Amino acid sequence: MSCRWTTSEGMAADLCVIVTTEEPESPLGGGLPVISAGDWSPANLRGVPSGDDGTAAEGERLSALPLKIMGGSDAVIREPAPPTGQVPRMVTAAVLGLLVVVTVVTRLHTYGEPLERDLATYAVIAHELSDGRRLYSDLWDHKPPATHLTYAAAQTLAGVGPGSVYLLGVLTALATLLGVFWAGGTRRPGAVTGLWAAAFWTVAAGDLTLQANQPNTEVFLNACLIWAFALLAGMHGGRGDRARVTAVALLLALATLY
Repeated sequence: MSCRWTTSEGMAADLCVIVTTEEPESPLGGGLPVISAGDWSPANLRGVPSGDDGTAAEGERLSALPLKIMGGSDAVIREPAPPTGQVPRMVTAAVLGLLVVVTVVTRLHTYGEPLERDLATYAVIAHELSDGRRLYSDLWDHKPPATHLTYAAAQTLAGVGPGSVYLLGVLTALATLLGVFWAGGTRRPGAVTGLWAAAFWTVAAGDLTLQANQPNTEVFLNACLIWAFALLAGMHGGRGDRARVTAVALLLALATLY
């Protein structure tokens, strides 16, 4: 039988699979031979790449699997396990979902804790802004305006009190968690690195000794900066890089307002 495969460099090649009668029977029945993941070796596969030199390194990894059989077939081709570092999407989603749940639940423990003075200042100014008073004239603080405006938006959604503070703490922690995962996944081995980075962030973001559970100015800065870094880390010299650079510039500009 013959089929098409692709090398790690993107070259197409014709593949000839030799199946002997000594192979085990297929679990599908009918006496069909099975080619397992361990059989993908130069001893069982012979490829003729269509590159310039017409050769390929022995044992070169196949990157386009499972193979599509062209024409009739007398064998069942079993898909090999993913390469090291690649995680199935369902597993990635499940782990990220677990980290989200941990972040949300652990912060319920400090839902009603007394506000630190910076947070109390932001909350009071935000409430007064909603009543029509003006920042830096009627209300005074030496911080840039984005923090107070963000608190005002949270109070509009969750009301004045611990609910709005909790909402800001959770949202910024989750935004940063996803940014850390995205940044970690831009380089090899990919999703594994991103998940480990997100897990470490989940632990650090709930550290009470660092007051990391409180939505002070730093949490907004973290969210902006990690996403700027993630976008830069994911650049590969393609056409989409201009949009990435624009987004990075906007994120850095927003960070200066916190």
